[in-house]
Amino acid sequence: MQNDIHVVALAQVQGEAERREAIRAHYQKQAATGAVGPKCRSALLRSQSLGQATVHAVFGGQGSHAGYFEELRTAYKTYGPLVEDFVEPLARALVELSLDGRARAEFAPHGLDVLAWLRHEDRTPPAEYLDAAPVSFPLVGLLQLVQLAAVFVGLGCGPEDLPSLFGGGFTARSQGVVAAVAAAEAANWPGFQEAALKAVTVLFWTGVRCQQAFVDAPLPDGKAAQLEQAGFGAPSPMLAISGLPRNKFERAISEINAFLAEDARMVVSVVNSACDDFVVSGPRRTLAALVDALEGVAGPALEGRRRCRVRFLPTSVPCNSFLLASAVPMIEEDLRGVTVPSAALRIPVNQLVDGVDLRAASHNLVPTMVRLMASEPVDWSRAEFAGVTHAVDFGPGCADGDGAGALVHRLSAGVGPRVLVAGRLEMPAGSELGAITELFDHVDPAFARDDSQADAIHDKAGLLIQPQPCTETLAKSFRIASLTTQELASVLSSGDDSGWRKALFSSPAIERDGAVVPNPVLKLISSAAADTVDVLDDKLSFHRAGDLILYVSRGADDDITVMPFTWVTASNNLVSLAMRFEYRAGANDDTMPTMPTIREVTKDRDRRVYDMYRQLWLRDVADRAATEQGQPETNVFEAAVAVEQDRVDAFNRAVGNNTIGNNTTTASSNNVPVDFAMVAAWKPISQALLQDPVQGDLLSLAHLSSSYEAAPGAAPLTVGESLLARAYVSSMTVDAAGKTVEVACQLLRDGGGGDVALTLRSRFLFRGGRHDASSAFSRAVDDRHEVLLATPGDQAVLLSQPWFRPAGFHDLDRAALEFRVCTLAQRGEHTTTGDVFLRPRHGGHLVHMATIYSHGVNTAANPVTAYLARAGRPLNRTAPDESQPTTTTTTTTTTTTTTTLSLVIPSPTTTQDPTTPSSPASSLNPHHSSPMFAALADLPSAMARGVTFAAAARRLVEQHVAATTSPGWVVRRFDVGFAASSAPPPPLLPGHELTATLTTTTTTTNKASRTVHVSVAGASSPTALLTAEAVVENPALALVAAAAAFTPPPPELCTSPVPTAPPARNASRSPSFRRPRMPSFRRSFSRSSSSSPSSDHHHHHHHDHHNHQVPLVSFGFGFDDDATPTRADRFRGSWDRWMGRAEVAAPGFAMARAPASVIRV
Repeated sequence: MQNDIHVVALAQVQGEAERREAIRAHYQKQAATGAVGPKCRSALLRSQSLGQATVHAVFGGQGSHAGYFEELRTAYKTYGPLVEDFVEPLARALVELSLDGRARAEFAPHGLDVLAWLRHEDRTPPAEYLDAAPVSFPLVGLLQLVQLAAVFVGLGCGPEDLPSLFGGGFTARSQGVVAAVAAAEAANWPGFQEAALKAVTVLFWTGVRCQQAFVDAPLPDGKAAQLEQAGFGAPSPMLAISGLPRNKFERAISEINAFLAEDARMVVSVVNSACDDFVVSGPRRTLAALVDALEGVAGPALEGRRRCRVRFLPTSVPCNSFLLASAVPMIEEDLRGVTVPSAALRIPVNQLVDGVDLRAASHNLVPTMVRLMASEPVDWSRAEFAGVTHAVDFGPGCADGDGAGALVHRLSAGVGPRVLVAGRLEMPAGSELGAITELFDHVDPAFARDDSQADAIHDKAGLLIQPQPCTETLAKSFRIASLTTQELASVLSSGDDSGWRKALFSSPAIERDGAVVPNPVLKLISSAAADTVDVLDDKLSFHRAGDLILYVSRGADDDITVMPFTWVTASNNLVSLAMRFEYRAGANDDTMPTMPTIREVTKDRDRRVYDMYRQLWLRDVADRAATEQGQPETNVFEAAVAVEQDRVDAFNRAVGNNTIGNNTTTASSNNVPVDFAMVAAWKPISQALLQDPVQGDLLSLAHLSSSYEAAPGAAPLTVGESLLARAYVSSMTVDAAGKTVEVACQLLRDGGGGDVALTLRSRFLFRGGRHDASSAFSRAVDDRHEVLLATPGDQAVLLSQPWFRPAGFHDLDRAALEFRVCTLAQRGEHTTTGDVFLRPRHGGHLVHMATIYSHGVNTAANPVTAYLARAGRPLNRTAPDESQPTTTTTTTTTTTTTTTLSLVIPSPTTTQDPTTPSSPASSLNPHHSSPMFAALADLPSAMARGVTFAAAARRLVEQHVAATTSPGWVVRRFDVGFAASSAPPPPLLPGHELTATLTTTTTTTNKASRTVHVSVAGASSPTALLTAEAVVENPALALVAAAAAFTPPPPELCTSPVPTAPPARNASRSPSFRRPRMPSFRRSFSRSSSSSPSSDHHHHHHHDHHNHQVPLVSFGFGFDDDATPTRADRFRGSWDRWMGRAEVAAPGFAMARAPASVIRV
């Protein structure tokens, strides 16, 4: 190659994107082959080495430009093969910093996953979030360091060559000081990486603490929109004033400050030019008052001067002002372990600004840099660039030539350096700034110019003779409260360039994946109930009561983004859904006469919907990150939950649970309703539902059913308890209606260290769509079964089963065994595993005596469950009276009564969702709070929440039971199902009156329990909207039943239910069943110190089961370390976590937690 790739691409490739792709491909090939480019053949740097030129570098701050992240994305995509290894450690460090408890609140709801934003444009947060100081401070520094790294590698140089590359040193301002110091400190690539990590850390904490220290009152209603429409930009704490002498506005500042408290005042914080370029910092209300005071100043008296320009800068804190002085001590404390010695700087920094080189500053430059960013004003009017011939601007503002380099050019116009903008391959025609290609060029441009500059001169002269017409674009604001949808579409489609608007707002149908479907934008508009719409160029904003509810914009390539917003979120921050469309102007011509002109872009659509719901349902970034590790058949999600009185009260208020009968336990004690479990379990349930891979369109999600069941013998939940919610996907099925996902969740007492209090199962349907049937699976934990080995034949049958793995010798003569089994079924295979416990004859704790493993392929038969169905009996779920012998036959009498009641779905007393910490029920689903999102799901309006509807039915059960029985009855199990199918569910609106039919069933054999069936239908339709079954018990009547004959074993005795492969059967059981040991397995045993056979029948049967010692703790097999893990391995590992395993014997098989005294063989 005769010249640098940048120069060749500029000369031979047409189009900016194509040029960058050519550069990327060149460096990608270079990285793949290990080829090394030529060493620094730049003609400009060659001139510098001869003393004929001096190259300087400039690093700006954030405020001048809002598009810094797009600059970073462009640099990352262009130079990815060169800078990826440099960026990734910094990005990971930023994610870890954002999870720090001191800073986490500043990164809701989008977090700080820079790599995800760079690689996936649809995950990029909105500009307002990117402009916030906690985000923009570190990312501006990252941008500058990436641009510098790209220059290093592009020139074939490294950080060690810095003094020879930039002989004129560095000049920086605000955040740019940190990047400049980092670059000046590095002496090699490892040092550059380390210095960059320190730089982003300093910038991160400075941005976070400045944001936390600055308290800014909101503007009056409508004021922000008024300022933005007038062309001043979105109000912020920094206001740039250019083209206006200082004395013209300082008097206004003084007059306004005189009426304000100290912390509400403004100050001139940045002097870019002593003549007419300044920045004022202060609260937004104060700066808005200054804008009003300056209105009319730029009048006829300023004719002939540079046009006055007043605009807010894209930032969220008043940098370089006394208002951030309180943040400095906090930042210094956060950065106490970060040190940048001034003596480590290898080139001058900021010497040209005020004559003071940072190398002469105090030993540690970190406090100095913090003050330069936060509290010390900036005065660049004294900057002199004498002797500097070229200055490279490393951003931000590179994309538009509007950064610090442009300021350098203005300050030294005619006598200053040639400014080269990093990141630009070519500058727009007429620009007085140069592109970075001039630095890379191997040929001196003085010997390679053409006559293009002459044309530019003639064009400028022509402007004086025939000036171009000036077209002024005015923002239009329409009051639309009284307009119909058709009238609104007519208004919105007016204007010179209205083709795309007319198509978007008037077309009854659009194209989606080759099919013609109703236009969803019309649904949004008709349901939005907006009272104002603002039209500005290619952007439209819909507002209701001053709140932004819908935003529409068109991009350069006729791509259209429609963003409906919801304000009802867990963090109370605005959350939006990005809907993407494509406008095809020629879709209705002769070539495409039948196709709509609007096509929805469905690529990553479901992912975009998932991301929105993750922001809605999961407030913490760590919680959202956990869902991105997609293994639905293995993952388990946990969350600690405190049952607090205010949350219970909020739940009761939200579901209308204020009139429970006095006979119910819930009204007379600290017990909480059984369906409060949804509040406690919602976080891990939503994580399980939202985990990768994306299962379908969440906008079409239907809640099918929920089941709440108290564990046998467990007391109801009470206020003050600490719980651990543990959830997992128990099954996925695919049928004609769509994909059904069932999520199971257990609530464990004592923060997870106690017994299971309640199990919750919820089923959800992703309606319609195309679903992969191979993703279906089921993960079922079967009911406990009891098997009595009454005869030697019973023993022989069990011992002959290939799936039965005894652990040691046990007397099975007339033994009573308890089986606990779990089955994973997927892709025609099923794996059944579990544990077998022996019930001692004289009472005491169960003894673990065997494990179960069965694996079948392409067979519907399951030998384990088939055996249990033949030889065993399921232990009663509701703990019946077991004092009666199992062989006794009793006469059962069933009594049934039916009652019809009216039911009114309660209206929510707040817009908060009942599952949020401050209020009680379901899922922050915008279907329940936003008419627009309800319309997208083809619902007639915002619907009643499923939890609210179910709770109303449960309340009816409690009232009915309280009115017809004695006190003390509690709901032990409550199963509820909602009407849903492939079509949207029937409307369930707050305030609707429905009819509920209750059928109560009791039996003479179990007077302590009764079952209540509930069916709810509309007043005018017999179709059931809800069906439910409740089992209520009276603990006083069930006292005998609760005292089981044998105490169940503690959780730690139960080994993991799914091993990775069948362990070898016990060779020592008996000679007739002996098998050779498999060489690829290893065995592990654990015994307590008191595990002798003689003590098996005399061990601690009178002690509480939480303080027990057991003979045999665990027995297991596992793969060798070099065995390849399988899907079952991962399943096994997740169940180890599920069961609370503390010790793992092998990658595939876990050992149970052992008592204090353990002997390992």
